[in-house]
Amino acid sequence: MSEAVKNAQKRGQPIRNVSITDITMNYKQPPSAIVSILHRISGFVLFLFLPFLLYLFEQSL
Repeated sequence: MSEAVKNAQKRGQPIRNVSITDITMNYKQPPSAIVSILHRISGFVLFLFLPFLLYLFEQSL
């Protein structure tokens, strides 16, 4: 275990997981963080649709 986790457990601080709903609803994000998250999501969507986009490009030629 890392030192930070050991120290947190010794002090009695609870360790909790942060879910996507916590990030979107409970924590206020600066605009740059929102843009960064949206940029990552858009890149992932483009990666998923790449085979379909290549198929469409092939059909257009």
